[in-house]
Amino acid sequence: MCDQELVAKFQSKILGIRNYKSNKKQFFVDDFLDMEVLTRFLTEVSNCESDITSAGKAFLDRYHGFEDVAAELARQGGFALTTRPSTPEEILDWLKDLQPMQTITFIEEARGNIEPGARLKTDLLPPEDA
Repeated sequence: MCDQELVAKFQSKILGIRNYKSNKKQFFVDDFLDMEVLTRFLTEVSNCESDITSAGKAFLDRYHGFEDVAAELARQGGFALTTRPSTPEEILDWLKDLQPMQTITFIEEARGNIEPGARLKTDLLPPEDA
């Protein structure tokens, strides 16, 4: 599948969600195509300020590739999963292990707003044919 087809299939999907009050609450394909926005978003995910959706993780891997994203974040030098800038290998492992909607699911389950194991809305899931 070419990049344009992949972008079209994910165009209506929510790829990320902020977990704090902000003018920008959701992230879409155009945000994930902009490396500057994507870097800020992934930093927020690593700090539990935002969550990647299942659609977002699938798009990130299929469009950019986890290896390429990890290499770019490490090359930029400011991405830190701990107290020091992370290596490409550390970032790659983190990307592969990312659990979509982990922070907000934990918060909402603790508040009693959702039952454990609740299903995600379809706009948060990758397209079936992608």
